[in-house]
This record gives sequence, C-alpha cells and structure tokens, in this order.
Amino acid sequence: MEISDRIKEANTRLKAANVGIAIELDGRRLRLRGTFPLKSGEGRHKQQRIA
Repeated sequence: MEISDRIKEANTRLKAANVGIAIELDGRRLRLRGTFPLKSGEGRHKQQRIA
C-alpha cells in the first residue's frame, strides 16, 4: 500500500470522527492542516499547517 493511500484512509477516519485535522504529504514531509490557536495566545484561531 502506498503512503498516499494510507494518508487518504487516515484523513477519511479523521473526517468521520469530526477531528478537524488533515494530514498532507509535501514532497517527502508530512504535515498537519487544521484550525489551531495563534501562537500569540490572543484566543483567536486560524487555519495553519504544522510540519
């Protein structure tokens, strides 16, 4: 099974669980995409990518 297939399956499970996070493949790196609090702690949230 290819890594891209595993990522698709994982994203399907995350979406079904209403987690709000997705896994992305960027070249040879994995990263998470989702809505996270800002680093400054302002209490606001923004969609971000974490590598």
